[in-house]
Amino acid sequence: MGLRSGLRIALVLALIAALTACGFARRMARLEQNRNEIARNGVVAGVVQIGELPLDQVEVALLRRDTDGLHAVALSHLGEGGYFAFLVPQQGVYLLAAYYDRDGRGLSDDDPATVVGLPAGLVVGPGVELSQRFALNAAMAPLPAEIRTALRKAEVPPNARKLQLFAGRTADIDEARFGRAFGTKGLWAPLDFASEMGIGVYFLGPYRSDRIPVLFVHGVGGYPQQWSKLIASLDRDRFQPWIYQYPSGMRLGQSGDTLADLLQSLQKRYGFSRMMIVAHSVGGLVSRQAILRLARVSPQQPVQLFVTLSTPWGGDALAQLGASRSPVVVPSWQDIAPDSVFLHDLLAQTLPASLRHQLFFGYRGSNMLIQGNSDGTIALVSQLAQPAQLQAARVRGFDETHESILDSRAVIEAIDEALEQSVVIDRLAGGGS
Repeated sequence: MGLRSGLRIALVLALIAALTACGFARRMARLEQNRNEIARNGVVAGVVQIGELPLDQVEVALLRRDTDGLHAVALSHLGEGGYFAFLVPQQGVYLLAAYYDRDGRGLSDDDPATVVGLPAGLVVGPGVELSQRFALNAAMAPLPAEIRTALRKAEVPPNARKLQLFAGRTADIDEARFGRAFGTKGLWAPLDFASEMGIGVYFLGPYRSDRIPVLFVHGVGGYPQQWSKLIASLDRDRFQPWIYQYPSGMRLGQSGDTLADLLQSLQKRYGFSRMMIVAHSVGGLVSRQAILRLARVSPQQPVQLFVTLSTPWGGDALAQLGASRSPVVVPSWQDIAPDSVFLHDLLAQTLPASLRHQLFFGYRGSNMLIQGNSDGTIALVSQLAQPAQLQAARVRGFDETHESILDSRAVIEAIDEALEQSVVIDRLAGGGS
């Protein structure tokens, strides 16, 4: 074994050791299972627009067309906002069906319904992601007899994967699900997390039309409770805090696109025209992906201020090393690698002109595995990657580590100042009080 090869192996082991403090073998086994499941599944997700229909009486089903007919492979109630998502178990031709269980007793012959995929079907398999948006109302015709029969005969496995999505559920930041243990699970077992805990934008209080939403987005291995001090300092007379909880081991493009879809749904429901995003570390990459997707959908995308803390705009060499050398790879590592397609495409696109990006970075810390100055986790050259700097309205450094930047009084005051300045700029531009 050469010196260079031995050093690479040592770096991989150090990377893994840095990301997990205990239960190494168990986490590796769980990650391998999750990674294999990601590799062998496609995804069908979307929204059923149901108007005034009661959410808990609408079912959505995924059916596969085989040579011997239709077979239901997954069933689910809709999530908040009408969302649904399924992992597709194998390559094939599928239909999506949604129906309103009018009497609450199960599918009836006259229950109104809608079907997506007729007549040709939806072709889905490993690596294929389909997004579907369709409507259901009480005046629609019932399901075709073939689909009703398949649903009544359905013997869907109890462990069939359903990805839960939440848009606007009210929660308390002190709940255990927003703590460190679940942040770790989101990194090492992302599919388990998504199906058991769900992915969602949560409100930390009832929605107020006279308060500007401020969304907080954690990074890889992170969790919402890391924002507790900053959220406590927020001026609740002007702002309302929201949090985005997602499994950080998932591919970052998926996490960003999901966030964009959830925000679009919330904007349609509540009609807000402005909001702000504060993101830490890789959460900045996820949030930028969401902002760019929102801007493609509508020129009136609502994000007017984007504050990022210690974001690896230039990627992370250790993540690249882990993705290429580790025996088991966290999916999101592939996107954080400096030469990833995700990073290239993310920075090649220009942020909306209506948005101000304030780029905060930390420079206290040392790590023998990182070349050059760093915050102890992310190299300074990555935090200050030129494409991100050039599009930022402000770049500011803090004598903080990758973790302490979240609790720093100076940083919290700077973020509060940025939020207030954004309100003033918007008022001067005629955007309200």
